[in-house]
Amino acid sequence: MDSTIRRVAPPDYDRIRELFTEGDEMNIAAMPHVFKRADSTRRRRDEYFDLMLADDHFEFLVAEDAGRVVGFLQAHIVDARRAPNLVDRQTLFIDVLLVTEDSRKCGAGKALMDGAHAWGRSRSATDVELNVYEFNEGALAFYDRLGYVTSSRRLWRDLPG
Repeated sequence: MDSTIRRVAPPDYDRIRELFTEGDEMNIAAMPHVFKRADSTRRRRDEYFDLMLADDHFEFLVAEDAGRVVGFLQAHIVDARRAPNLVDRQTLFIDVLLVTEDSRKCGAGKALMDGAHAWGRSRSATDVELNVYEFNEGALAFYDRLGYVTSSRRLWRDLPG
């Protein structure tokens, strides 16, 4: 399947909310102690998407197959020059990558990542980072195939007592 990658437009917002809900359900099933369903008044609003599209430090892409949005990616540029103990560099940070279950392993995710990588290079980024939950074995395998390696680990536990 060949995916068309393009920048998000306002007519995509409802579909992106549907995809967010799909991702939210996966997170809730795996980590109900952390995630819950958002009530309708706290759902991702149009203004949230509008702000990203208006900010040059953010990229917001969709993958389309046969005119249907099958995935999206949100990314932003992190400027490490603000921290005195870090090497001066621009880093592309992938905030969210979500592809519908029926479109996984068909090239949409890789096409979105390629689009983000190209955008990051155009903004002088020299590297790329992202977070992924350990339970998401499919995503871990996907990122491994793309050459990503673990650079740090975030640990968690219930407080005793």
